[in-house]
Amino acid sequence: MYGQQIVEALERFRNGERASVSLVKKSKPVDETLNLLAQGLSLNEIAAIRGRQLGSVVSLVSGLVEKGELEFQPAWVDKGRQAIIEAACARLGTERLRSLKDVLPPEISFEEIRLVVALFRRNLMKRPPSV
Repeated sequence: MYGQQIVEALERFRNGERASVSLVKKSKPVDETLNLLAQGLSLNEIAAIRGRQLGSVVSLVSGLVEKGELEFQPAWVDKGRQAIIEAACARLGTERLRSLKDVLPPEISFEEIRLVVALFRRNLMKRPPSV
């Protein structure tokens, strides 16, 4: 079935032809996301452009926020919702998002919770240890 194609490929190789190496460097998802954020795009727009689920983009972004590699953007979560989520984090901790989701109003999404939890954790890490 592929005999003739293999023979032809071997003949081209014998004559000096080699496979070409693509020099186009693919952007890492982090770099691509940061670039799109810098362009002012929303998380929903970034998910659409990158062909990803919103949750995947939010997970990447929240990881960057938590590590201090990206500043939390107020446009991501309404100020009122942010305050409600932060209060729940202070009461319940940030280990289980499901526990937070269960006590928060149903209109607050897991994506909003994940982003605010990342900011909350980041702020906890920045605080000096209490003596």
